[in-house]
Amino acid sequence: MYKMKIPCMFFKLDIVGQFMRVKSCMRGFSAVPEVSKECNGSKMLAWQIHGYGDLEELKLSKTVRIPHMKGPDDVLIQIAATSINPIDLAMMGGYGSVFLNKARQLEACSFSEIVEFPLVLGRDFSGRVFAKGLGVGHDINIGDEVWGALPPHLQGCHAQFVRVNKTLVHKKPHNVTLVEAASVPYAAMTAWSALKVTGDLCLSPAKGKRMLVLGGSGGVGTAAVQLLKAWGAQI
Repeated sequence: MYKMKIPCMFFKLDIVGQFMRVKSCMRGFSAVPEVSKECNGSKMLAWQIHGYGDLEELKLSKTVRIPHMKGPDDVLIQIAATSINPIDLAMMGGYGSVFLNKARQLEACSFSEIVEFPLVLGRDFSGRVFAKGLGVGHDINIGDEVWGALPPHLQGCHAQFVRVNKTLVHKKPHNVTLVEAASVPYAAMTAWSALKVTGDLCLSPAKGKRMLVLGGSGGVGTAAVQLLKAWGAQI
């Protein structure tokens, strides 16, 4: 996990019992009973940027609309903790903006230019399932403690709620806290991608190989070491 001296950017939000209203009165969704009674779009706190630049662009917005459910495979997560990654700082400065906007256009099936601002930062998170679509199934239920990570072209998770596809969220392991869980997913997926895709381990198994991990004490390095050991490599 990458740490920066940003006031309140690395945070844990104790928001259980707060913001108990969300726009979830659409057909095909279930939510906690107290929530389903309220059909007026509620607001939440979120860290946003309204333009590319430095830390001065980062603002805590108090009137951001809680994401509404769009499809049967959506899950609405009430955030408990998030972590900061180098990509947050890079995206604040405009890193990958052209490519990411193309990805947003592709997902929206639109050739029109998409304005990404205001943009919520944050990639990995932990929290509790607040509402879910009927296509999510029984593997993830309302109230479950979960963790997950978001691809960079989507709105981020430095907020009190985030909407994700069911494929981007999983139940949190019982042996880690919500704060600990928020520090793992994005770094671990970066390590997995570096090893399996860039390192060609998807074609040539790691078992029995001798490997050197540079920077093995960092977030990505720690995950890489443990993945390789689990795959049978000598580190």
